[in-house]
Amino acid sequence: MINVSGTSKVRVKDGRGGEKEFSLDHPHTGLYLPKMVWKEMYDFSADSVLLCLASEHYRSDEYIRDYDAFCQIVAEH
Repeated sequence: MINVSGTSKVRVKDGRGGEKEFSLDHPHTGLYLPKMVWKEMYDFSADSVLLCLASEHYRSDEYIRDYDAFCQIVAEH
């Protein structure tokens, strides 16, 4: 994730109580998120353009959309 214009914030949770917030406010700074990390993107400036890169094509059935379900899956592994 790279904010190529403007600013935004990303809150990252591991499903076990760990949480960290990142400010994306420089186009030369990016954020890498590995598998099984919950993210919340927010606080976008009016001129924000957030570029998200991925190694695979998007498939909606691969995503967990409920945080409680995510935490349950993390606890099982």
